[in-house]
Amino acid sequence: MEILRQENLHNALLRLGQMSERERLLLVKGMTERVADLLEQAGYKSVDQIYAEQDVDRLAIKTGLDAGRAGQVRQGVVQFVESESRA
Repeated sequence: MEILRQENLHNALLRLGQMSERERLLLVKGMTERVADLLEQAGYKSVDQIYAEQDVDRLAIKTGLDAGRAGQVRQGVVQFVESESRA
């Protein structure tokens, strides 16, 4: 599963300007359709908005995720944004 995600990430980075925010969000490690839906419903419509949210507890409360899962999502977003900046 992780190898497939890495391949998708690599291919997506090649066409970065053509991806929607939803597509970018789904490339984040550990992201699922359900979590992406919860994030969008809570007002986090882009990877950059989640990256800017420094308070994991606020992220958890707004999305209904438990604190551990919210932390995993935030960490995945940080890793994704940092990998994009290196590409």
